[in-house]
Amino acid sequence: MIVREPSRLYQLRRVLDPRIALHSAELPACDVVVDAASGHSEAPIRRALKAVRDGGTILVQNAYAPSVVLSVPLRDVFRRSITLRGSFSYCRAAGHDDFRDAIDLVAEGGDWAALMTRDRFPLSELPQGLAAMNNRHRPFKVLLTSHT
Repeated sequence: MIVREPSRLYQLRRVLDPRIALHSAELPACDVVVDAASGHSEAPIRRALKAVRDGGTILVQNAYAPSVVLSVPLRDVFRRSITLRGSFSYCRAAGHDDFRDAIDLVAEGGDWAALMTRDRFPLSELPQGLAAMNNRHRPFKVLLTSHT
């Protein structure tokens, strides 16, 4: 029998469905913007275009619906020398959502989840985390955390 801790699952769901409003006018121009939204609206990529600096890069890491069309003239994107890079990282099909399924598996806990989340390094120790991946007895996965 698997017993779930509601607070743990709640925390994972909060990470999965954040409600963040980006006001790019209040931010300095960004070198890189990651558009990790998906859906039926071009609004996230339009926000990314407003937030990125001239000469910057936008990584579109999502799967917009096939009907979504960017209404910004491409000439404006090219004039600003913006690099648009696509990366299809997970999918939703046949009633499955790869990302949600993975979060649910981690939320269930157990030996598999412990293995996937065991080896953690603060972001400031990125070189040590990368070095660990090259050891003979390397970890299955290395997680970078915001903790110092």
